[in-house]
Amino acid sequence: MLKIENLNKKFKKEQVLKNIHLEVKTNEIIAIIGPSGAGKSTFLRTINLLEIPDTGRISIDELKLDFANFSKDEAFKLRKKSAMVFQNFNLFINKNILENITEALIVVYKMPKNRAKEIAYERLKSVNLEAKALNYPYELSGGQQQRVAIARALALNPSVMLFDEPTSALDLELVAEVLEVIKNIKDKTMIIVTHELNFAKNLADKIIFMANGEILEQGEAKHFFNNPSHTRVKNFLEKLHI
Repeated sequence: MLKIENLNKKFKKEQVLKNIHLEVKTNEIIAIIGPSGAGKSTFLRTINLLEIPDTGRISIDELKLDFANFSKDEAFKLRKKSAMVFQNFNLFINKNILENITEALIVVYKMPKNRAKEIAYERLKSVNLEAKALNYPYELSGGQQQRVAIARALALNPSVMLFDEPTSALDLELVAEVLEVIKNIKDKTMIIVTHELNFAKNLADKIIFMANGEILEQGEAKHFFNNPSHTRVKNFLEKLHI
């Protein structure tokens, strides 16, 4: 349901993504791992055009787009196919939690306010935060704010959920609650950039290893960590005692 072909991206003269190919099945969970500076987050951001690739093609469901030549309408349709959960929550500090979730539903999706509120409460309930609906972000812990960000993404009912290091801004004691929420998401295609390798191993269907802007290796999670074939991957996992 998601297919990316020949994706390339430069920042000035630096090639940060090199000939990326990826296929993700419906409801498949992909974990992207690798060293810092590998291009993992940049790759994730190209999927919904937060970063514009130089070349390549993407297909999500029935939508197909050529990164080298697309219209504003095509970009809008592509962005509606996915929802991003960022490292640092990206909540509106001047809006309460309910408003943070309903904003895009009302403004972008033109949904009636009452229906948007119903969906927001449903999603907040799924992350055990319905009691915080009228609170403001500063009144919540980092873990709670990230759970709100996940609820906001789910409210959009995207075809693909994108997680960019969803626990990296959290204290260690808050990481588990966010990982548990992600683990309990049902029937969603997910691509997760993470340094939580044990979480990736236990949750993902497939692991992708990136370094220097390339996918060096990918495989089923249950086999990937036991017998990697690429020397760079072996060295990475050995250093982390995985």
